[in-house]
Amino acid sequence: MSSFDYSWSEAALHVCRCGTMFPTRRWRWIDADARAGVAERVRRRGPWEGECPECGELASGHATWLCVRPGAKRVELVMHSSRRGDVLDEMRDHLERVRSRGEAMPTWVLAPAFEFVEAEEAVPVRREETTARRPYSEVAGVDEAEQTGVRREPSRPVPAATPPAVGLDGLDDEPRLIDPSHLMDVGEEEAPVLPSGRSSGVPSAPLFAPPSPGSVPDFDAGVPQLIGSDAPSPPMATRPSAIGAHVADLTLDEVVTFRVRVSSEELPRWEAAHLSARPIHLRGYGYPLVGVRVVGSYMGQVGCIDAVVDVGSALATDVFRRLSERFAVTLVIEHGSREVSREIVSEGLEPNAALCVESARGILARGEYPPQEFDKARRVLEAEPAPSRLVRPEVSLASGAYQHIIGAREAVAALEHLERVSQKDTLAQLLEVEGLPMAEYDEIRRRVLEGSLTHGLCAPRRFWRRLVASGLARDLDDYAQRLSANRAEHEGEEGDLEPDAAHEAWLSIHDLCRRKDIPPPTELRRALSLPEPELVPASPPPPPRRQVSGEIRSGEITSGTLSSDGPPGVPEQLEQRLRDPRQRLRAATEVLQGRGSLEALGQVIASLEEFETGELLALLPDLSDLGPRVVPGLLEKLGSESREVRQAAAILLGMSREPEAMQRLSEHLVREPTTVWLDVARAIGWFGTAAIRGLCQTLSQEAASPGEQLAIDRVARALAEIAVSQDSGQDTQTGKDAVRALADADDPRVSTAARRALSSLAEVTTSGAQIRGEIPMSEVTEIRAFARRAYEAIMVPELEVEAEA
Repeated sequence: MSSFDYSWSEAALHVCRCGTMFPTRRWRWIDADARAGVAERVRRRGPWEGECPECGELASGHATWLCVRPGAKRVELVMHSSRRGDVLDEMRDHLERVRSRGEAMPTWVLAPAFEFVEAEEAVPVRREETTARRPYSEVAGVDEAEQTGVRREPSRPVPAATPPAVGLDGLDDEPRLIDPSHLMDVGEEEAPVLPSGRSSGVPSAPLFAPPSPGSVPDFDAGVPQLIGSDAPSPPMATRPSAIGAHVADLTLDEVVTFRVRVSSEELPRWEAAHLSARPIHLRGYGYPLVGVRVVGSYMGQVGCIDAVVDVGSALATDVFRRLSERFAVTLVIEHGSREVSREIVSEGLEPNAALCVESARGILARGEYPPQEFDKARRVLEAEPAPSRLVRPEVSLASGAYQHIIGAREAVAALEHLERVSQKDTLAQLLEVEGLPMAEYDEIRRRVLEGSLTHGLCAPRRFWRRLVASGLARDLDDYAQRLSANRAEHEGEEGDLEPDAAHEAWLSIHDLCRRKDIPPPTELRRALSLPEPELVPASPPPPPRRQVSGEIRSGEITSGTLSSDGPPGVPEQLEQRLRDPRQRLRAATEVLQGRGSLEALGQVIASLEEFETGELLALLPDLSDLGPRVVPGLLEKLGSESREVRQAAAILLGMSREPEAMQRLSEHLVREPTTVWLDVARAIGWFGTAAIRGLCQTLSQEAASPGEQLAIDRVARALAEIAVSQDSGQDTQTGKDAVRALADADDPRVSTAARRALSSLAEVTTSGAQIRGEIPMSEVTEIRAFARRAYEAIMVPELEVEAEA
């Protein structure tokens, strides 16, 4: 646990006065030095954060929490004034919580002071009518003197007089004693039994008589319980998914639509439920399932509708192209002759939809999946109840996380969390199932990387190029220099790392310099006692580096949007900005990241030839994220006069796995005048065995033409790429098997190309690994270097590559 921020919260259920049970965040400890605003708000309203999904009322209630003030080395248990008698119990619970954390704690945390407050909006449950009441007959049978700690004095009886009217909160404050002489006529056998099971030893009439019925009109309703009670909560019962779990088929008319037939009991619940929708790509069902998941919440119960479509069909292409433009669906709920139609719009999930269909097609291309496997997978999904479908991942990331990173220790924790989240399987679950918007993840990642750089903490290798692409550093040399300067600046200050952790931070910077052949900066050499570098003849300084538009310096990133000369959606202003070398990269980035219209997107793609090579590479990750939306424009760019643009278009089209791109790539394979055709062949390999038919048609079209031999050579290379990308070493029906079968084809052109492909598999495998940066390149040419940089720019993002940047 970090000393700079002792705050600690956990998930808890809350019952609103409208009857809805919903999850909230309950603060256990709050560092008042680091989170003064939160501490003040919790002191007024109680340690609950959440909002009722039905009525919108904020969660509130009495509950104990710990106010930590590290600067003063003081902690305070903040309790409601009505709980003064629970001080010993709260102290015991506090020590138990400290022990359960399992971390070294300063001794002053073990000796809290007590503060009693009145919460402004913490109201008794009696007003909310949300918890069961205890009848007074049950309370009256308890020895209240023992339960409340009030001392009993039978030698000083007080006559039972009519007491003044009191509220419910005052019942335990003004007890009335009964003269024991009035109880002598009661038999011993009527002595009450305490909750512990032992007899009270006194007659059945309690020593503390209840007030007269007229003084408390609704006393018979029972004793209210407070929502904010700190009593240990009972095990949470599994909420029944009474709304239901269904599977539907996605269709496309004017909008993306799906229909579900429900029971008469479910219809009104789905009609009134709060609905949310997100794109999904489900793995582990024997066939990649893509579609839309609708989650309904009604009175504490949940339901789930998964509308799916076969990712290998043409309908999937049309549906997801529409969803990647605007994520809006129409749900039609049917029962008998009655229909209820509900439209659901989820802004910001358009890139997620493109990601889902792209990753599913990648899985589909790596194996043989007969069409009937889709129906089997659909039936398996249909048998799953809603709670099973909606199980949360072990590692999650909340929207808006890490808005402020204070201190090096918090930066380390944020980096470690980002590293866990960015593992391929975890990130795929968050983006493709849980509906975390890709733009939100990008913003969180940027904030964490900026916070780590500010405190001189080297990010994991997978983030190095992403960090440079974000504009936090000009290049990795600049990154190492700034890391060293910031680490030296913050080392030893209050809240900084422990000595061992600080040393590890220096070693991480040195590892960056060693891997990227960067001379160790002065601060790094001083911290690790490294030898001075050998003097080399001074070379002429490079020309001044122009800051390209769109670059963001450290410290310039805020929660707001980037400033610009005009909104990217205005065609005239966008055209002017795209022609301006100082602003074109920033303008294009804003459009590609979802802040522009479809018309603006077309303008950016049309102007790709105007960008310098470095700027073009910087745009590739965003172009790749857009998926089907950019395919039509990229197909046109296969005929561009710019070699780099043709090369980038071929690489992106291969990764898109769009069916319409597959045939165009096969045709362009024999038309490309430069060695970019190797990248076209590699792009065809992404489609797997589905591309073989188009390649065979290309050979037929070139038969008896001057380009026949060239077509055989290039198709052979494409077939080898298919065999390499498909050969998993496990499945029997792989790409290699398919190519081997073509070697016996009747068409001599096809058989010749297949045999050449089989003989060149080792060479193709090595070449692909070199281009992807997995092994060093034996020969560096301008075209091969661009291909490698393009693959690095697109694939280094942590969803694809985990080991090396």
